[in-house]
Amino acid sequence: MDTKAVNSTREAPPAALEVERSFPHGRQKVWRALLEPELFAGWWGGADWRVVSAQIDPRLGGKFFYEMHSNTGLEIWGTGVFVELDPPSRVIMTDQFADRYGNPVHGSEYGMEPDFPLKLLIKIELVALAGGGTRVILRHEGMPVGEDTRMAVASWEESFDKLARILDEMQ
Repeated sequence: MDTKAVNSTREAPPAALEVERSFPHGRQKVWRALLEPELFAGWWGGADWRVVSAQIDPRLGGKFFYEMHSNTGLEIWGTGVFVELDPPSRVIMTDQFADRYGNPVHGSEYGMEPDFPLKLLIKIELVALAGGGTRVILRHEGMPVGEDTRMAVASWEESFDKLARILDEMQ
């Protein structure tokens, strides 16, 4: 599998990370996996996390809200707003920690560093490849450089591992 994960310096502020992966599936299929709640629940979050509920309204200004549980019993909620959707090529959405009711909360409530921003930005590009595959380029912007970013890169790589399994299982 081709994976690239870096603190990117290409057209990005120092606090951006980028993770890329190629999948042997078409962009429409990958798009569905990214935004359909049942499929999203199967891949979002690192290996030790599972989404137990997801609400996704994939339209400009639409919101998403999810609940995740860790293998150790931790519970977190996240939310965001879709700020750009260009099917099946591009998704841009805000990313925030939330309470169980969907209200944004600071990441420090979930153990993040005090300088962790209230709101981040996730940009996902789907690039068609020769042979029908798709290259997914994910940029997570606004993350403070340091341990939180290193953990986020690892989590996104694990999420892409889960996405590969979901795509292989989809009809």
